[in-house]
Amino acid sequence: MAHPILMPKAGQSMTEGKIVTWLKKEGDPVERGAPLLEIETDKANLDVEATEEGILRLIAHQEGETVPVLTVIGVIGEPDEEIDLDTLRSQHEKPAEESNETEEKAPAPAPAEKPRPLKAAKTEGEKKSSSPQAAAAGDAASVTIVRQPAPRLDDGRRVAASPLARRLASERGVDIRSLEGSGPGGRILKRDVEQAPTNGQTGGAAAAAQLTYPEPVERPPAKVALDGMRGAIARALQHSKSTIPHFYTTIAIDISETLALKTSLASDGIRVTINDLVLRACVLALTDEPGVNCRVAEDHIEYPEDSNLGSAVGNDDGLVVPGVLGAQAHDLETLATETGKVIEQARAGKLTGSGQGTFTISNLGMFGIESFTAIINPPEAAILAVGGIHQEAVPIGDGFVSRPILRVTLSCDHRAIDGFIAARFLSRIRFLLQTARL
Repeated sequence: MAHPILMPKAGQSMTEGKIVTWLKKEGDPVERGAPLLEIETDKANLDVEATEEGILRLIAHQEGETVPVLTVIGVIGEPDEEIDLDTLRSQHEKPAEESNETEEKAPAPAPAEKPRPLKAAKTEGEKKSSSPQAAAAGDAASVTIVRQPAPRLDDGRRVAASPLARRLASERGVDIRSLEGSGPGGRILKRDVEQAPTNGQTGGAAAAAQLTYPEPVERPPAKVALDGMRGAIARALQHSKSTIPHFYTTIAIDISETLALKTSLASDGIRVTINDLVLRACVLALTDEPGVNCRVAEDHIEYPEDSNLGSAVGNDDGLVVPGVLGAQAHDLETLATETGKVIEQARAGKLTGSGQGTFTISNLGMFGIESFTAIINPPEAAILAVGGIHQEAVPIGDGFVSRPILRVTLSCDHRAIDGFIAARFLSRIRFLLQTARL
């Protein structure tokens, strides 16, 4: 039976995709789970994997073509099977707007107001058996959409590598561009990454090489008056800890997909940090959980429309919190740029956005701190403490695999935020970072 391959609809906003590379040619056998082609969307490059076995009988659209979503772009069938492309198109092609009715929704908690539609994150087992286009097109050939970085060689050509190899290289810190592939056509496979050294070292030596010792600092004077900035910080934190009923919630997040997204953006010249990605996740989560985006006064709670996002920054004079005002209006790249600007201004003594914040992030991950709790910056009602990334064994099926884990802890003012709101907010953060929906 002939199975059409459809241009996938990878997200609500996607209306078309560009075919970058066909990884198979007409007449090639296709195995279940084998990468068929690479496509380019407005957000990322994706590998499309087949979940039907057979022969790639027809390529209907060539490399470089931009094709509407849910259009038949190829056909998998039996070697001697007659292929009627027109019939397949009439049976399986559907307008993009119709597909919205059949897409799965995310298992994230219901938003308090104005929810953003998110598709469910699929497990590895589910990826092999279901897909958005399968839901939209009945018995059409199922494909898996795998978000992968798109590393390029110096001449601009993309590195041919399996999705698993790309992810493994990202997790191990291996430059996949330096590897020689053992797969068909020189494609880099999992085994090629496993055999590659990590920065010329392995095991404990590689881990030790990543450690740095902080530079020595000057000894403080014998006595320092609690005035000026230090005095203001002392009074604010004492007031916060003594008058605000703090409570804390912690969640662990597998950020494999987020690290892959970071690498992919870097290959396209977009530089973002882990902190930028966490900030973006917070912005999106605050939009759907507005009860966390608030300020507490003596006799009332304010819920501003804007999310004014502060980043705790330490310097020789103490802790300052520059803010990006109206952060919900920025995409990831713009948010990263604006955050970098205000942090540099704060370090230069030109604090911006101070006193207008609605939510703060404090990140000690660069020092290898795994987790910590932060004191709320009043009149805000919450602050997120971000630790460092650590490789941990997590259960997958009947075994365990190593994954990069990030722990974040939310400190909340119990006068404004209840436990279930905090838990729901952190669930949103985890979903966004674990699926790289940023």
